[in-house]
Amino acid sequence: MKFINKIKKILFIGTCIIIFSCTDLFLTEKEIECIEENPEFTYIEDIKPILENNCTVCHNIDNRSGGLSLSSYNDFNLSTYIVPGDNSQGAIIKRITNQKNPMPPTGLMVQENIDIIKTWILECAIEN
Repeated sequence: MKFINKIKKILFIGTCIIIFSCTDLFLTEKEIECIEENPEFTYIEDIKPILENNCTVCHNIDNRSGGLSLSSYNDFNLSTYIVPGDNSQGAIIKRITNQKNPMPPTGLMVQENIDIIKTWILECAIEN
């Protein structure tokens, strides 16, 4: 019985090693590109300040206006509001560029900030 348990452990460990060493096989080509490239903008230095100055007054952890909090990277990135690697999709881009119904509601944010967010999303919106 001890021999069978040792064999099971060895097989389990071997299987885990194989699975974890092959995780790149499960990534899309775009995700691999995103991991390998150096982004122009970072979430902490570039995106978070824009969100804090324009969005989190209403979209915060306590308020969640429209059901959305933009207080943290996880709230922003794990939502359905952006599509990492594609800055033409996602509700955030559509809302911050919508002149008829702008976000923030006080008026569209400056184009430079919109461009930074779009570039960051195109660069796969990684947390850095």
